[in-house]
Amino acid sequence: MKGIVRDRLSEGLLLAFVLGLPFSITLSQLLLALVAARWLWTLRDLDTRRRTRLPLLLPFLAFSAVTLLSAALSGDPPQALSHASSLLLALTFFAVANLIGGRAEAERLVLALTAAVTLAAVFGLLQAAACTLAGPLPPWAAWLLRVKPSACGVTFPFRAKGFYSIYMTLGGVLALTLIVTAALSFSASGRRRLLLGLAGVIQLAAVIATFSRNAWLGVAAGFAVISLAARRVRLLAALGVAALLLLFAPAYMTQRLTSLLDPRHDSARERLYMWQSGIEMVKDHPLLGVGPGGVKRVYPSYVRPEALKRSTGHLHSNPVQIAAERGLLGLLAWGWIWGAFFVKALAVLRQLPSGLGTDRMLTAGSAAAILGFLVAGLFEYNFGDSEVVTLAYLVMALPFIVERAFTTP
Repeated sequence: MKGIVRDRLSEGLLLAFVLGLPFSITLSQLLLALVAARWLWTLRDLDTRRRTRLPLLLPFLAFSAVTLLSAALSGDPPQALSHASSLLLALTFFAVANLIGGRAEAERLVLALTAAVTLAAVFGLLQAAACTLAGPLPPWAAWLLRVKPSACGVTFPFRAKGFYSIYMTLGGVLALTLIVTAALSFSASGRRRLLLGLAGVIQLAAVIATFSRNAWLGVAAGFAVISLAARRVRLLAALGVAALLLLFAPAYMTQRLTSLLDPRHDSARERLYMWQSGIEMVKDHPLLGVGPGGVKRVYPSYVRPEALKRSTGHLHSNPVQIAAERGLLGLLAWGWIWGAFFVKALAVLRQLPSGLGTDRMLTAGSAAAILGFLVAGLFEYNFGDSEVVTLAYLVMALPFIVERAFTTP
């Protein structure tokens, strides 16, 4: 497209980043640093600076300012400032939005992400099957599957974690990718649609195998949005079939899902106790909170007498955690980021032709995935999971890439 210059090096670094994201945290963080450095390096050119767009800059700056002020005024500024370094992950959003020049490049990036995450999903399913069905594994098999021999055959069912340290990270990454994959499948045809459908089924099975209920809810919310955007009932029908299948599923699966909203269940009660403690922190520190990372430091002073867990680093909810650590000012700024994103994504959708074109489904998939991320975050602090939030920032950039490609003469 005229007016858009492809940057092969940037595209290569981004491709390597998304391919490494599900497999090696160290490698993906290194590649992310290179992507950010590459973007900053391109800004030395005057024409590039003129073409550079910084969408959502004001809400990101507001959230960063509140976070840094909260850290500086907290009870442990050095530790709080260390936690505040996660603000740098937002460079993912700005770098991707500017380095990817058009829809075709964005589509290739999403397809690469889908392929990599699908492979990680297969690995997670192998973990879950081996440790749940085979019982204790010999050391060599446990090493190959990256699990502790003592974890297999003890916890039933075993929760797939893939190449990550914990199942919730895999669940969060899978949920984001699955929603975008499902959206992109609507605009595909022939063999590509078949492959995307197969990848989606594998990813969905792996999400279920993580037993991360927040991820399940996020996927359901994302699928509902895609169905509405595409004016197709296929995904809503799939959710209905899944709900019916739960009636015949093993008891531990139905209990796992329903326990999230059952106040009598141990995990639900613990979440409620944590949220109550978080609200008490907000009452004592309403404007700026206890500082980034401060929940772990002050939680013993706020823990409910009934709670079984006497210490924790997070409160199993994004809004509660943000309000407790950064105060109501931080929560407002944080909400501004997502509100501004959805307003812009909807504006881009209105500019696009109706139908199931790739531009439209990339934009709708991005909005649906971020909604799923936020819904899941009501019951889990996924904003504090660097792998998940990095992927969320990457997905957020898609509507802005589509808009630039669509409006550039």
